[in-house]
Amino acid sequence: MPGGEDRISALPDGVLQHVLGFLPAHDAVQTSVLAGRWRHAWRSIRRLHLSPEDWWDRGSPEHLKNFFDALLSPGGHDSILEEAKLDFDGLVEDCAHAEVWIRRILSGQAQVLDVSFATLENPPLVSRHLRKLELTEMILEGDVLDFASCPALEDLKMADCRLYLDKISSQSVKRLNIDSCYFFCDCRPSISIPSLLWLLLDSCIVPFLGSMPSLETAFVKPAAYSRDCCIRGAFKECCGICAECTGDGDHGSRCVLLGGLASAIHLELVAEPGMVFLELPSLLSV
Repeated sequence: MPGGEDRISALPDGVLQHVLGFLPAHDAVQTSVLAGRWRHAWRSIRRLHLSPEDWWDRGSPEHLKNFFDALLSPGGHDSILEEAKLDFDGLVEDCAHAEVWIRRILSGQAQVLDVSFATLENPPLVSRHLRKLELTEMILEGDVLDFASCPALEDLKMADCRLYLDKISSQSVKRLNIDSCYFFCDCRPSISIPSLLWLLLDSCIVPFLGSMPSLETAFVKPAAYSRDCCIRGAFKECCGICAECTGDGDHGSRCVLLGGLASAIHLELVAEPGMVFLELPSLLSV
């Protein structure tokens, strides 16, 4: 700067940390060579951002692994990491590395996590601080969407994910957004989130919805290949009692698949021709 005055370096620590949090991780670390004031500033960023565009010309996947192992190792970061955005598209060949880094981030106090292009499987995620989770183009397996160990989680968003599991459960999530996700399981998947206030299910198979007594707003648009009935009754009509219709293996509760929508104040339900919604009049009477 003119006169040799470095006004940026004179900014308070909190401001520097905030500014560095908007830089990709690699760029944030490179600021350490600017001046003595910046040498360790990157270690105190509260927002971590990893993007593939910033790595194509900067090294191999092995270089990325070494960098992130160092950054997320004990002592590699000095402050509380509050937010992380990780886009692994083309960055890692072995998804096990991505899973390790995600779990290291959650072992701290991160409240917001946004992950794209990775695989997560058993065991479930564990975090006492996580409030918002966004998953895009992910492969999710086993019990990873059992959020019993994430008591603060309130916002869950999934888009274009492949779900090799049959249940999503939480006692704390209030807003759930599932868009264009595909379930790979032998039975009809279920969603058990009694705390839910807002729900969007767009272009997905019709799941079995458990009780949602606090639900206020819901938008449900099942995928064209989805159905809320079977063809086991007379003349290949819906029998109304099997597990595919009710989500209940012993037919004891007689809960309809979309019974969880009964408490919704604002409901938009869009279905392809030929799709049957059991006991629809009971929903419309609410």
